[in-house]
Parts: sequence; C-alpha cells; structure tokens
Amino acid sequence: IIRYKYINDNKILILILLLSIILVNSHETTFLFILSIYLASIYDYIIDKKTTLIKVSAALSSPFIVLFLYPSSHKYILNFIFYNVLMLKPISGWRAMTIKGIDPIYLFINKYSPFLSNIYLNTGFTGLIIFFISIFLSMYLIKNRHSGFRLIPFIWIILTWIITLFIFNEWRFSLYVFYPVSILLGSLYDLTRNYVRRISLFKDPLFKYGIIIIMISLMLTGSRVIPIVNNSIVDYNTNVKNQEQIYNSMLWIKMHTPSSSIILSIARWEFMYTEIFTGRRFIGDFYMYPNETINYIVKHRISGNIYVVIWNNVLDLKNKFHLINYYLNNTYFKEIYHNDVVTIFKYTG
Repeated sequence: IIRYKYINDNKILILILLLSIILVNSHETTFLFILSIYLASIYDYIIDKKTTLIKVSAALSSPFIVLFLYPSSHKYILNFIFYNVLMLKPISGWRAMTIKGIDPIYLFINKYSPFLSNIYLNTGFTGLIIFFISIFLSMYLIKNRHSGFRLIPFIWIILTWIITLFIFNEWRFSLYVFYPVSILLGSLYDLTRNYVRRISLFKDPLFKYGIIIIMISLMLTGSRVIPIVNNSIVDYNTNVKNQEQIYNSMLWIKMHTPSSSIILSIARWEFMYTEIFTGRRFIGDFYMYPNETINYIVKHRISGNIYVVIWNNVLDLKNKFHLINYYLNNTYFKEIYHNDVVTIFKYTG
C-alpha cells in the first residue's frame, strides 16, 4: 500500500487485491483495517483532493463484493462478524466467560474504560504509556494535516476502541490494537529524524542500538507479554492436540445430534463457533454447576434436544474438584461422548 503511494503503478493494485484475500483468511478482524483505509481515503480526499487511497480501498474490498454476490452468503458473513467475532452486546443473546483482573489498579481503570484496563492487564503500565503516546502522535499528525496514509493506523486504533464499547470480549482487542500502535510509532523516527540528527551522540550506531535494546527490555519487563508468549510456546503441542479434540467433538455433534439441537459449553470458549461447524444453535459458554445449568435452562424456557459440552479439566474453584464429576453424578445429565479434552452430556430433564 505504501509502495503504491510513491510509485502509483496500477499493477500494485493487483497485489493489494491479493493482499486482501490473504488478510480475510488470516484473521476475522481484517474488516477493521479495511474500514480504516476507507475512512483515511475520505480524509485524504477532503484535505488534498487525492484519490490514491480511494483506489486502494476499492482494491481491498473487491473480494468482499464477490462474496456478497452469492445467494445468502452476505447473511452468513454478517452473522459471523456480529455474533461470533464481535459478540455485540445488543444482539448477541448468549453469555461468555471472559478474562478479568483482580488488582486494584485494573479495577480502578475498568470503571472508566474496560478496554484500557485490559491493555494494562495484558501489557502493564508500559503498554498504556505506549498506547497514549500513539494517540498524542496522531493528534500531531492531524494538526499538521498529514496525509491519510499516515493516519490509517490512528483510525484503526480508534475503530478498535469504539468496537470494544459494544462487545463482550473486549480483552481480545487490548492486544490486537498493538498492531496499529506499533505501525504508528514506527513513523515516529521519520517525524523526528531532522531533530535527532542534530544531536552528535545519536550519530554513534552503538548508542542508537543500545537505546533500542534498553527500550525493548523495559517494555517487556514491565508487561505480561513474556509469560503469555512463553506459555503458548511451551504448551504448543498440547494446544494443537486440544484443538483437534475440540474439532472432533464438533464433528460428532454434527453427525449424531438432530439439526434442531441446542448446545451450551462449560469453560470451553471455542464452542462459540459451534453454529458454523455444526449448524446447531449455541446459547453460551458458562461456568456453572449442574443445578445452575438446570435452573438456567428452566428460567429461559429452553426446550428440545439440549447438549452440554464440558471441559474435562475445569475445576471447582472451592474444592479443587473436577466440575465434570458433578455432572457425571447428576441424573439429569447423561454422558454420550467423551475424548481427552471434553465430554458431551445430553440433558434429560
């Protein structure tokens, strides 16, 4: 996209179109990035009457236009975005387990902005400082009427922040937002290099690289990113096997349950995608004991073929007793499927 700004060769638009296909298949929040370019192109046209970004946004959105031409595909796409990716509060009728902090600083920030509190929870004060530096830098760019290309990351950040006001899983976006934040801060050198060059000390490569190493060390030391990444690497093979078992359980649901079945899960958020893989209705991911599950079903007048999927390793937080054992000993729940990760019960009440 940046190459097209400087070269303005229409052949690059073809590469941008291919890029959009890769983006759509890499992560479901791609639409935030594409929408950011749309809004930046409008800004660019208002400020400088330039149409370069308009052409870029048209190339990026081409695959979406093709998808929407297919019968009923647009409904599938919108349902996926609103119900499964964003889980918008006004229209998403089911609950989900979420990550919450317990330290007083998190709780204080959470009163005013759950999004900022989750940035603190995941990246510490360092992440918050970096986030606000990017916002102030963006204000500087707007004040000096910089091009829409420079403002794409800023609009991306603001759209992400706005989206978190209407969703259940805002904690996911507290890490996701650091993609545009990193890109935006990457332009800081370009804006300050004329001032930096005047300082003789900065001409020494060892000094510059030393500053970079120190800054990165401080960022990682003051954040919770290292243990998160470390756990993901150490448990990689386990995570892969878990996902395979979860997928196998979804296939079993698809092949062995009526199409009108209703699914709820206990402490396995992955089953939020049940409707996509199985076509069965999904009503939420919970942490509930058998009696609580029964009360929930009765209270909400849920009827028909009801199945409860439980993570085998989830513990009773009070007694350190596996929650699944309560379900095995309750006559209202009959075990019908089991693998190394989850067990599926049919509600017989």
